[in-house]
Amino acid sequence: MKIAFKSGDPAKHACDLLLVPVFGAALKGRALDLDAALGGLAGRCLTQGDLGTSAGATLLLPIAGGLKAARVLLFQCGDDGALEGLREGLAAAFGAACKGPAKSLACLLSDGSAAGFDTAVLTEETVLAAHYARYRFHRYLKTAKPVAAASLALLQSGRASAAQQKALGRAEALAKGIALTRTLGDEPGNVCHPTYLAKEAQRIAKGEA
Repeated sequence: MKIAFKSGDPAKHACDLLLVPVFGAALKGRALDLDAALGGLAGRCLTQGDLGTSAGATLLLPIAGGLKAARVLLFQCGDDGALEGLREGLAAAFGAACKGPAKSLACLLSDGSAAGFDTAVLTEETVLAAHYARYRFHRYLKTAKPVAAASLALLQSGRASAAQQKALGRAEALAKGIALTRTLGDEPGNVCHPTYLAKEAQRIAKGEA
């Protein structure tokens, strides 16, 4: 998955699916501007209790009139500043996104900072969640449906800081290691035996994995 930071007005960012975090019972930060472009649809859904306040809840808004995004997915992260809630929300959002037809994703990263999260932490958690949700083990399937999601834009007000750039690189490296570990775990026992693991370790040491 190609991941990059994008600055500017999120309402003008063209993508197949825009992921918008919600912290608690009300929209915050730039999500309020997006809601204005939607004619208050997101706010009304929250008021009506359509999303709820439990971390991990999601709500798809199929008609994103007023935005360049084709669809909007609200995802609940629970109380402000709760890292576990953020992780649950991101996992649910990207889990849903990677099951659908959307090829280009965007996530409103700046709203996490409005809820009290460090931007580097937000970057790392978002990237890890995206890669984790996109993982599939298809090696032994005759026909496998690939994940449509191919790109992710991290939307924020300004340019990415040096700490965010480092967090992105760190998350990409971690995600690669996690994917390799999951692949080894998904291999059947008659394939992933000690000799196979030794050869994989040699490949990793040579930078071939």
